[in-house]
Amino acid sequence: MSDIDDSKFELYSNWQEYAIWKHGYEDPRSERLAYIFNALLDSNKTGDHLKPGIFEQDQKQFSKPIPEFRMSDVEKPYIFHTLQRAGKAAGDELLREYDELEGVTQIAGDKVLLQPYNLAAGRALKLCDQLENPGHLTLCEELESIRGCVDKAHEAYKSVMTKLAQESESASSKKKTTSRSKKMQRKLDPLAHVYELYNCQVEDVFFFQNVDEIKASYAYQLKPRFAFDVTFRELCTMKTKASLYGIAPTIRSFDEAKTIPSTYVRAVTRLSAPDA
Repeated sequence: MSDIDDSKFELYSNWQEYAIWKHGYEDPRSERLAYIFNALLDSNKTGDHLKPGIFEQDQKQFSKPIPEFRMSDVEKPYIFHTLQRAGKAAGDELLREYDELEGVTQIAGDKVLLQPYNLAAGRALKLCDQLENPGHLTLCEELESIRGCVDKAHEAYKSVMTKLAQESESASSKKKTTSRSKKMQRKLDPLAHVYELYNCQVEDVFFFQNVDEIKASYAYQLKPRFAFDVTFRELCTMKTKASLYGIAPTIRSFDEAKTIPSTYVRAVTRLSAPDA
């Protein structure tokens, strides 16, 4: 009984799935692996174990990953691939029907966070209509520069998020990464380039004094998640300033909620105590 390896039945379960995809359910090779799996599953009770060389032979033949359904052989469809295709087609159809409904995708958004950009756009548009004013295009040009900076970051953001989604889908079919490679992945922020583009200095802007607020507000209008990912601090500041008591009482309330470490209390007590 000592030479029985309990983990082998798990391997044979995976190998049988590969054999089913490769050869079909009724193929003798698939049935054989199923019988071996059942035998190994009860090996602790029956004492059955594989003959020498059988495990290595099966490992060489069936220890292979099942390809993703997009790469799968059309002539030999796998049942889970078929279900995945059907589910994706049904999901895409539901999303298409949802997008065609009037008004359901129009989210009002936060008025406070939208206000800086809306005010800036209103001022620029009003001045643009004053053709007799020599500088009637100045505000529009400055606002366009601000939007251009945010638009570049937004395009880069969409590319990064698409890439991350694709990597997440294909992660299941790849080998597990080592702990060292995982640590390296944590150090490399995929949005680093997006932050750099968003925080670039907007040149030749003189009439708008709240450029950071306008950028954050415009980013929020493009996509709220994008805005919170790249300019979370500015959005929080805008909301705090618009609160009932302003930013100072809010900061003070957070500061008062901090706990004083016991070590600091003991140290202060000793220093303030009168000399014996």
